[in-house]
Amino acid sequence: MKNTKLLSAFLSLSMGVTSLPYISSYANAFDIPVIPGSFSVKSGDIEVVPGGSVDVVLWVSQIGTMTFIPDDPSITVEPDYMKEPQLKNNDYNTITIRCAEGAAVGKTNITVRHTNYLSGAVKEDTIEINVVEQKSVTAIGASYLALKTNSYYRQIKGDCITADGRYDVTWDISGYTDYISAADISLLVDNYEPFDLGVKDKFGMAVEEIWLDGVKYEGDIAEAPVYRASDYGSHNGNILNSEVLLRKGDTAGFSAAESVRVVFTLNGLASPLLENGAIRGDVNSDNRVDSVDASKVLAHYALVSTDQEDELSAEQLAAADIDMDGEVNANDASKILAYYSNVST
Repeated sequence: MKNTKLLSAFLSLSMGVTSLPYISSYANAFDIPVIPGSFSVKSGDIEVVPGGSVDVVLWVSQIGTMTFIPDDPSITVEPDYMKEPQLKNNDYNTITIRCAEGAAVGKTNITVRHTNYLSGAVKEDTIEINVVEQKSVTAIGASYLALKTNSYYRQIKGDCITADGRYDVTWDISGYTDYISAADISLLVDNYEPFDLGVKDKFGMAVEEIWLDGVKYEGDIAEAPVYRASDYGSHNGNILNSEVLLRKGDTAGFSAAESVRVVFTLNGLASPLLENGAIRGDVNSDNRVDSVDASKVLAHYALVSTDQEDELSAEQLAAADIDMDGEVNANDASKILAYYSNVST
């Protein structure tokens, strides 16, 4: 991504919740406390599978050279040494971290060594890499406990929705006692744009158990599941959310002050994977959809908009088209960022 303001927003959002490493040499860059004239690394869990690779975005704001030294010989960095003009000062830089076939599963470090051109000072820091056996599960939606009165509506987020199967979710409702006694209470499963939950007549949801303050509720649910679809964009009439009304108003015997636990099953969920096995939106193949992917989409869009050579492969372009409209542009970057914001909160 070459749009500095937009990427600044991506980076600021990502500081505590994503794998995006961040290197800076000034304390005023995104308010990261570092020593002037040096640099620091901020990184979360960066996943890579044996035989795979992941792109990492770096911000460098000090003239100098940068060397990458993996602890594990099965991990390589391309390029492993950067200097001007390849190392762009006061700009974003991308490295590719590759993992060899047969690499041991587990965490390992890459030492980052920065040498300051002006002072000759050398500082080292590390980026942590997690070698995993398989891709992380991608969420296509989330479960919510919805509380509704004539003048109040609140959704309390539960677990992410990833695949068909049985879900057991408990919500803390202690902060909603002013509304809980009179509210309609629903289990809501909602999609994360731009993904669908499933296809009409194939997607289904069923409530198995309800527990109120740790006691099993033996009554009936108020209404059967309602499935809502949309013809907007790429959804083609597919299911976007499903809701089960657990309690209507003051249903006898349905009362809780501390917690509501619901055990439910989902079947017929849509897959976020493309035909080649890649995750929609995962442009850099690190098994997650986040701000790094949005950055690569905008970088691509900036190039093609000015008739410059495209830097994405055919597989990456397919993943970049997250809304599946046949084009890769700023809309895809926006939707990737919106998705990333949803799964991060």
